[in-house]
Amino acid sequence: ARWHAECWYNWDTTPGWLSELGYDVMEFNMPLLGPNNNGSIGTRSHEWFEGWEKQGVRVMRFFVEPVSLAINFALTQGYQRFVMVGLSGGGWSTTVASALDNRIGLSFPVAGSLPFAMRTNSPWHDGGDFEQQRGRAIYDACDYECMYTLASLEEGRMQVQLLHEADSCCFRSGPRHPAIIAYNQEVAERLTAAAAKNGSG
Repeated sequence: ARWHAECWYNWDTTPGWLSELGYDVMEFNMPLLGPNNNGSIGTRSHEWFEGWEKQGVRVMRFFVEPVSLAINFALTQGYQRFVMVGLSGGGWSTTVASALDNRIGLSFPVAGSLPFAMRTNSPWHDGGDFEQQRGRAIYDACDYECMYTLASLEEGRMQVQLLHEADSCCFRSGPRHPAIIAYNQEVAERLTAAAAKNGSG
């Protein structure tokens, strides 16, 4: 199979809409998707990265490093405030990038992740793609609750996680309200503890 190097039609309207509202927008595609795959690799599946990971390549960089590089460039152009929004795999990228790069002041991950303890073998694709699975070493250092906390840790930073009640793809929230409330409370407690520690130091 071959795919054209073009943006995905169903998301292209969002950057245009934000531009019409007066925002300057950079749009990213996931690795092996849209303009990041001219068909020569022969797959769109992120499982392709597993072979490289086994050889010692830190493959997670291909998913989040472009965001930090884009911010570096934007700073040279005079921009000072950065907001990140992502859907599905982009929601996952938003979660991770916002945890790693504190220059992202406001982030909106949409249908991109759930804590590992909340995932099931459901028809809602709870396992996620290669990069979202527990086998990645990044989660030994910082799991999802840790990332949610880091994305809001510093003063003036905030993250709003959005999950669809009846999502037909990924991380449906409908049957999980008590668990979502519980991990939201855990993240809030971590942030309160961090604020108290910083205030007393």
